[in-house]
Formats: sequence, structure tokens, C-alpha cells
Amino acid sequence: MNRFLAAMLAAILCVLQAGSGMAEAFGERNRISFDVRVSAEDGSSEPLSETVIEGPEGTDFRIDLTTDGFEMRSEFLTDPLGDSELLVRAKIETKRAFGLSPNGLPLFEIDRQEKELVVSFDESVVLLPFGLNGGGKTLRIEIDPRRQSAPTEADAKKLAISFNRILSSGEIAINARKIPHNYEVEAAVLKNGERLLAGNAKALFRQAAVVQLARVEGASPTQGLALGIEVEDLLRGRPSDQVSVSFELKSSGQRLITSGRGIGEVGSELRYPLDDSLGEGFELVFRIKEKK
Repeated sequence: MNRFLAAMLAAILCVLQAGSGMAEAFGERNRISFDVRVSAEDGSSEPLSETVIEGPEGTDFRIDLTTDGFEMRSEFLTDPLGDSELLVRAKIETKRAFGLSPNGLPLFEIDRQEKELVVSFDESVVLLPFGLNGGGKTLRIEIDPRRQSAPTEADAKKLAISFNRILSSGEIAINARKIPHNYEVEAAVLKNGERLLAGNAKALFRQAAVVQLARVEGASPTQGLALGIEVEDLLRGRPSDQVSVSFELKSSGQRLITSGRGIGEVGSELRYPLDDSLGEGFELVFRIKEKK
């Protein structure tokens, strides 16, 4: 038997009608809250944990849970879709002790999932980390998004987390942040300083985008390329913020750059030589700009 078991732990993420209506949708629509409740999936009405996350539209949050040999790491990226819906991108990793192998080594059930949901403000996101038939202690995590109003712009931008009830049987950690999600990528391929190919595309934070690089008018004949790129993180700093990116460069399906990575100031140029793939003097140049 293998030293470690990587069996699938069927974490389930779904959207349920909350039934509370849109009472908070009136007034200034410039703030949002998330009510997070952890309860036992056994029909009991008393929640084990209650937390409220408050912040401006586009607030992201993490929920990490460790209890009785079980670990969950989850991240939720949120973007408003008009006045009544949210785009929620969830990344969930779970790990649970499964016992011991015949050789006495620990075995674990492991699951990694990424989900994209469109959620209305009268709906709930429900996470069942153990699946519908998890066995043993089964938990239910319910997240209700709500519209809020704020008296001033400064109040609208504040982040706050209230732990109204703490999970007594384990540890739950919740944090939140608000960073830009919308970017524009400008890219070009140069040879000895001459722009041969260029293109631009929109990019959503932590979502792969493709920039089609087409021949610049008047430039030497050159085959078009495709730049696949993802903004993986934004690092707040002074005097300016920095972005970390991963990327690859393709030509007719052939990868010229694989697993490329970089970090630089928002709006600054990142440059990579292409001598090995296209020839001497070629380079890839791109910049990531925040799209207002």
C-alpha cells in the first residue's frame, strides 16, 4: 500500500434560497456583509460559531478550520454583478485523518476544489466540508451576503470582523481584505528594440487570461503569439503596490515559455529574453495596470 492515501473528500458547495428578502438593498449600495455560521449537520438549530464580515463591495475573505483531525482552508473572492448579485469564486482544500496503514503510517483524505458561483442577496452559500455522507462529526458552513449602506465614504471602506460566537470544539480563523480585482495587460514582443507584436486584454484577479499578440502595422513579418497570464497576488507596499504573475507564451500550440513567473510594480514593465525560443535580440515585454 502507498505510504499516503489521497482519496477524495467530497466537500460540497451549493447555493440555497435564504428567504430573507432584499430588506437591506435600499439606500446606498456601497457596502456588503457576510454572515458566516458553522453548525452541526444533524438538524440542530443552535450554531457552533457565528461571525460577521463587513467591508466594501469586492471584499474577499478566508475561512480556515481545524477541529478533531480535520483541516479546511478556503478562500472566497467576490465581485458585484450589478445591484442584486455577486460572483463568488471559491477555492477549498480539505484534509481529514483516515487512520493508519498496515505499516502504522498516517493516512489522510484530501480534496481540492475550485468553484464559481453567481449568488443573489436573498441566497446563501452552503459548504458541507465532509460531503453529504461524511460520517462522524459533520459540519455545515453557511454564508449569507447582505447589502448595507454607510453614512460616509470612509465608513464604506472599513473592514470589520465580529466573532459573535466562537467554535468551542476547534479553531476557526477568518480574515478579510479588499484589493483591486480588475486589471489590464499590455504586452509586446520586440526584436532589438523594434515592436513586432503587441496586444492587450482584461484580466481578473486569480483568473487566467489570454493576450493575443498580433503583428504591429509596419513591423517585419512575424507569426502571432499568445500570452497566457494570471495575476496571482497583489502585494501592498510603498511607494507603490506590486503584482506577482504566472505566464506562458505559445506559438501555434507550441510553448515557448512554460511556468514563467514574475513580480513587479503595478504599471511597470516586466521584460524576459526570448533568445532561446525565437532568436537573439527577441524579448517579451508586458505590464499589468489596474483597470478603474
